[in-house]
Amino acid sequence: MCQMSIVMEKNDQKDKIIKDVIKLEITDKGIMVRTFFDEPKFIDNVII
Repeated sequence: MCQMSIVMEKNDQKDKIIKDVIKLEITDKGIMVRTFFDEPKFIDNVII
């Protein structure tokens, strides 16, 4: 199984904000991110 990382880019700087993501669900308001060990996290105002 492959995991991914969520990276936030702001002012030409990239910061890894979530690692070990196993599921990424796209909604009309943002994304729902699930990892192995943490509760699901919703992130709004995203560009994919």
